[in-house]
Amino acid sequence: MEARRPPHADVAQALLALLRHDGMDGQAVTVADDAPTTAWDIAALTGQAPPRDLPQPDPWELIVDTTRLRRTLGVRPRHPTVHTALDADAL
Repeated sequence: MEARRPPHADVAQALLALLRHDGMDGQAVTVADDAPTTAWDIAALTGQAPPRDLPQPDPWELIVDTTRLRRTLGVRPRHPTVHTALDADAL
């Protein structure tokens, strides 16, 4: 039986890389997957009702910069999108 990765596997991977890399003291690093995900996406994936009291944002406004994570630390998400995490049973 294959071991299930915890949903925080990408965060743990980033923290370990930070601990092992010299010169990162005080540096901010963004840990994120490769695709924007809205609250409406999460609701649909989990079978929940979508938020009613919030305007639905443009998901492309939610893209964050993970350059430091990737270039300096060499970290790439194990689950690049919420959909791949769901397929891997990591949610």
